[in-house]
Amino acid sequence: MPRKQWYYILAFLILFPLALWLAAEWAEQQSMNELQLESTHHLRLHAHNLLHELEKFELLSQVLSEDIKLHHLLQRPDDGGVAAMINHFLAKTNSKARASVIYLMSTTGKTLASSNWESSKSFVGKNYSFRPYFQRAAKGSVGRYTAVGATSGELGHYIARPIRKQGNLIGVIVIKADLKGQELLYLNRDAILTVADSQGVIFLTGNPDFRFRTIRPLDTVTKKRISDSRQYADLSLTPLPITHERAWDKTTMIVSIRQGDGEIIDYMVRNGMLLEVGWQIQSYSRLDPVRGQIYLTISVTALTLISLLLLALYLQDHRLHLKQLRAAAITDTLTGLYTRRYMNDAVDSLIEQHNRSTEFRLAAVMMDIDFFKKVNDTYGHKAGDLVLQRVAQAIRRESRASDIAIRYGGEEFVVIMLTSPTSDTSLFGERIRTHIKALRFKDAMDDLNVTISIGIAYHNPGEPADGLLERADRQLYKAKNSGRDCICVDQDQTTDGTVWRPES
Repeated sequence: MPRKQWYYILAFLILFPLALWLAAEWAEQQSMNELQLESTHHLRLHAHNLLHELEKFELLSQVLSEDIKLHHLLQRPDDGGVAAMINHFLAKTNSKARASVIYLMSTTGKTLASSNWESSKSFVGKNYSFRPYFQRAAKGSVGRYTAVGATSGELGHYIARPIRKQGNLIGVIVIKADLKGQELLYLNRDAILTVADSQGVIFLTGNPDFRFRTIRPLDTVTKKRISDSRQYADLSLTPLPITHERAWDKTTMIVSIRQGDGEIIDYMVRNGMLLEVGWQIQSYSRLDPVRGQIYLTISVTALTLISLLLLALYLQDHRLHLKQLRAAAITDTLTGLYTRRYMNDAVDSLIEQHNRSTEFRLAAVMMDIDFFKKVNDTYGHKAGDLVLQRVAQAIRRESRASDIAIRYGGEEFVVIMLTSPTSDTSLFGERIRTHIKALRFKDAMDDLNVTISIGIAYHNPGEPADGLLERADRQLYKAKNSGRDCICVDQDQTTDGTVWRPES
């Protein structure tokens, strides 16, 4: 695997966990914000509905406290005829109001008339002076109280309003609002709405496991007060089984609650207050959807990053493959030198430069291994390939980085090079000739001596590439005919060239 691909993988391994963590943080924050907004909406909606339901009973209690008919019974509590008339009146009134029960009490707390007078659980004759709602009304204030009925055993919200005549208290009218219908509105799979009294006792909820639990443990004084008033009968009022809690922000808590089956579920808790009645309303939203969104975001992020990595590796591999294909197209596989295909493009570009400026010279050095067929016939083609490789190595070693060394075909080689106007390219050719003549081989080829003939031509402005190479080829042919292992140089098109041999 190329080094660059390893860099991609290393960067991926470093950034991948960080990216997943950032994605999880973002998804959690977004999901929690959405859940907070949804919870706030539910709290406001249900608080409005609940207060609207209670408001009609508040108004009814006020109307009844001013009804003159009730004064007759309060002034003559032992008159059976008046009591029967008031019983019927309260029953008729309640058939329209749909409260749990409406009843009239004397100043001593005895029930004189009730809308449920015909029921087996009639309130008539019962004394509820121990109830805080009556005690508050008996002092001239409106008594509001949420409790389990001492007679009915059913939860209700009591509204007790004093009845006065000429400023003096003569009785109390009480409406017990039925909260069962409201509790049905709190049923939800992923969010639990609860309503608790001022002491923190949950009395309305869509989850049976939460009903008559307390938000926080009750102190001894509060427990005694609830017990003395029989507010919740003999219920134990144990705290919610919260195993862990932490603050998410200033208005939101994250709590873990053990369910009845032992499962622990995490909730986001939002609080609200019903100041009119002193109740607390809470929303317990399960965090499963939040975690689901986090897992989804992490999965999408991971798949995206992995896909990007694979794409990057593929593009890098594809780029490398194209580079290798291009190299294969312009590089001779045996010698590593450029091919004639590359030479055609490169030489044309150099000739264009030389045509525009004569401040340098462009030379073609053409070489051919002497008696190469004899090498193949004597030592075999593998030996011939080895000779070609060693000759190519010698040419590369003597060439500059800017020179273009080409395997022209078979045992022929060409070097295209830019030189200064005063430089002598034959010295370059001589270095190559000497280097190749000094090559030595091993084993069966230890007696082999390789020589090379060289033809050199300089480009004339305006001359095409074919003309330059043809003149270099003529000089090579001349070197062959001059005894081989020598160099022939053609300065321009007007000369026949000269044979160049170094002095021994």
